Amino acid sequence: MKIFMIILPLAFLVYFWAASFFMFAGTAGAVTYWNVNATVNVTNQAPTVTNVVVDDDVASPPNQIDLTPGSTKLVYCNGTANDTNGYSDITTVSAVFYENVTATPASANNNETHYINSSCSVSGGAGVSETAICAFQILYYANNQTWICNMTATDSDSATGTGIDGTTVNLLIGLNISNQILNYGDIAPDATSGSVTENVTNHGNTQIDLALNGTNMPCSGVGSINVERQHYNVTGTEQTYDSMVNLTGTQTTITNFNLAKRTDASGDSKRTSYWKIQAPLGTKGRCEGNVTFTALAG
Repeated sequence: MKIFMIILPLAFLVYFWAASFFMFAGTAGAVTYWNVNATVNVTNQAPTVTNVVVDDDVASPPNQIDLTPGSTKLVYCNGTANDTNGYSDITTVSAVFYENVTATPASANNNETHYINSSCSVSGGAGVSETAICAFQILYYANNQTWICNMTATDSDSATGTGIDGTTVNLLIGLNISNQILNYGDIAPDATSGSVTENVTNHGNTQIDLALNGTNMPCSGVGSINVERQHYNVTGTEQTYDSMVNLTGTQTTITNFNLAKRTDASGDSKRTSYWKIQAPLGTKGRCEGNVTFTALAG
């Protein structure tokens, strides 16, 4: 019993000392801050395209495409490419300009109905937006219809966004001729020339008929050649002078000319016309006048 009484006080003293030590030691070495990692995953968002406007390079009339006979017309499709991940996340902007009656964005390229610009230019990038400019060279025989520009922005994750605008490709009636001068050569008075050919090419986007008229031909030496002494044939075959049609001073429409518009498959749509002249007695010298070729919708 005496031994027990001695041990109990010693254990109590040891416990008290240890608790005091650790209490003071803990206060002196306390942790005052921790570095904790923060993480979040910002997901990719598909781009969008806004403010799309398609028009030719002439301001008036707006929202209409006036093609150039026998050549190309510069058409712009402009818009704003947006990406909430930042404009630099946009990798490419492309556009399809297509005729909305017979073609779709996925149709094959065709100068009558479908054009692609797979690498549009971009500029002015700031924040989440940049300006995109898509240019097209549209050929003169592109269809007279409603056309759509479909602009697509693609980001670094291959996500896409599109925007569209529509316009009208207007009717184009035009022709071209192969020679600026109908040169009949040298003939004697009261003689008939040989055939002179003039190729008529459809330079528009619709079928055409042909109208013809001319003027008298005063001669530098003596007399004048009446306009009606010029004869023509537009059926594509050569004929005798008397079988051909005489030219007049009044515009005459050849309603069955029916020269189709060009297509990608056909190439140039043209027809050969044949011309002859007869000089009357009492004429001499260089005789000159005009012949007017006019295209009409046909």
